[in-house]
Amino acid sequence: MSKQLKQVINLSKKTGDRIIVFDNSEPEDSFVVMTLDQYERLLNGNLTEKKIIDKIESTENNGNVNSNNSLGNTKNNWKIPQEIKEKSEE
Repeated sequence: MSKQLKQVINLSKKTGDRIIVFDNSEPEDSFVVMTLDQYERLLNGNLTEKKIIDKIESTENNGNVNSNNSLGNTKNNWKIPQEIKEKSEE
């Protein structure tokens, strides 16, 4: 590993920032460097979001939604848009 790359990685560790590696001659080969802890949190966050959406939909479909609120509404008529759901599953 080059001395400069080691310096950048050490700086990233100190700041907690992610590193974007971009090659003008081959932009499709660009990538991001992050710590394993950051990557794990990123993955866990996505899984948690999906689980929350699935739980909301499951509860809604079973008719167990408690939608009483200060306005006196007794039914929750909202749905999670398919586009948002698909994005959370990526």
